[in-house]
Amino acid sequence: MEASAIEYPQTQSPLKVNQKLHPLNLIFLPNIISRGERRMNDVIDQKEKQLVFKDLTHKIIGAALEVYKILGYGFIQDVYEQALLKEFEIRGISAKSRCPAQLNYKGNTIPGYLPGILVDDKVIVELKTDEEFSYRNENNMVNCLKATGIKVGLIINFGKDGCKPKRFVS
Repeated sequence: MEASAIEYPQTQSPLKVNQKLHPLNLIFLPNIISRGERRMNDVIDQKEKQLVFKDLTHKIIGAALEVYKILGYGFIQDVYEQALLKEFEIRGISAKSRCPAQLNYKGNTIPGYLPGILVDDKVIVELKTDEEFSYRNENNMVNCLKATGIKVGLIINFGKDGCKPKRFVS
């Protein structure tokens, strides 16, 4: 009796990174994503989401740092706002302070005002002079972004420890 070689069928493509070999019956299960891979994809999505208007927000933060470098700590919020508006003007950045806005409420628009500064009709900038960020300020920014449909907001705190920005993306 002759020994014959057994031929096994070839898979059409080699095992991909997202394919797993099932341990019970040794079959390929394509497109199974582990929890670690899912979390990594979520992190990548968050990073892409946070990069909205990246250049503009960098310019805004640069202008705020310049204002802090010149004025330092200890002024009221209005002084920093006027100085930042002047710095935007010097740098050729379009900005409006306390401008009217249309807010969305149950599919209807209602008139309102944006807190702080609207830069280039794309980014809301709210200035603070607190010791640290508060959840109340953060919640206000998130709600403002949702209500107006604006995608990016910055809270910039001119505090003892320096000029500290916090970025929000809706």
